[in-house]
Amino acid sequence: MIDYYSVIARAVSNLPSQTVEARWAVYDCACTALQERLRTLEPPISEDQLANEQFALEAAIRSVEEDLLFSTMRRFVREDAPRAAPSLSIMSMAKEFVRSMGDKLNYNITIMRDRLNASETIKVAPTKEDIIARLAQCLLVVQRTQLQAKDIGRRIYLSISGNR
Repeated sequence: MIDYYSVIARAVSNLPSQTVEARWAVYDCACTALQERLRTLEPPISEDQLANEQFALEAAIRSVEEDLLFSTMRRFVREDAPRAAPSLSIMSMAKEFVRSMGDKLNYNITIMRDRLNASETIKVAPTKEDIIARLAQCLLVVQRTQLQAKDIGRRIYLSISGNR
C-alpha cells in the first residue's frame, strides 16, 4: 500500500495558499487520480482492494487536516498576541474547525452513498469487515472531534476570561 499521507502532506505544504478550498481541490484531484490509476491496472484489482486503497487515501486526508488544525492551535497557544486579538482568532479557528468537520462529514456521507449506490447496482453487500472498519472510523472521528471541541472551548473560555 502506498504512503498516501506523505504525498498528500507534501502537496498541501507546497500550496501557495493553504485555504480550505485549495486543500480540498488537492484532495479531490488525488481521489480522482487514484480511482483512474487503480481502475486501469492490469491485471485489474478487486473491488475490496480498490475500497482499501480509497480508504487509505481518505485516512491520509483526514490525518493531514487534523495535523493542520493541531499546528494552528499550537501556534496560537505560543503566540504572544494582545488580549483582544485571541478571542477573534479563536472564534475564527472554531468556525474553521466546524466548517472542516462539516466538510469531512459531508465527504464521508457522499462516499458511503456512492458506495451503497454502486453496491446496489452490482448487488454486492458490504462485508462485516467493511462495516466494522467504517464504524471504527466514525467512532475515531467522533472521539477526535470531541477532544478538539473541548480544547477549542477551553481556549475560548480562557481568552474571554483573560487567562492564558
